[in-house]
Amino acid sequence: MQVRVQNLNSYPYKERFRDRDIVIEPNSDILMDEDEADYLMGTFVFPVKDSQGRPDPKFFKKLKIHPDDLKALRDSNNKSSLVCHANGQKAVSQEELAKILSNFQHMLAPTNEDGEAEAVKKQNSALRRENKELKSRLELIEEKLGLGASQNVESL
Repeated sequence: MQVRVQNLNSYPYKERFRDRDIVIEPNSDILMDEDEADYLMGTFVFPVKDSQGRPDPKFFKKLKIHPDDLKALRDSNNKSSLVCHANGQKAVSQEELAKILSNFQHMLAPTNEDGEAEAVKKQNSALRRENKELKSRLELIEEKLGLGASQNVESL
């Protein structure tokens, strides 16, 4: 795919790139392949200093890659904010998204319509009470054996 590489500097940009001279006039652009443009942006050019020892702005690499304008226009027309997170497919409407999601019903968590949540809460509170009781029994056993708080029963 061809992209435009624009020179944002007020000076012409010149570089020897892949055995050819690249010249981009100030505030203008050239067409390049996308992979070449990415590689051009990533190449390092040693800074050139002026007579006072400061970097010379004539040699700054102030380039910007503009993707294919037609592709950007097509993407903006087909832009959709509804995306199925199960497979990444885009949907235009809620109905289409529901249709896509119907293919993934086997992956959805069951709903707690029959009061399962209350039963689980009761079971958890009963287990907490039992755990508290067992901890107090363990403390009594440790006292009788003469174990301090710093020793473990497992070390016996």
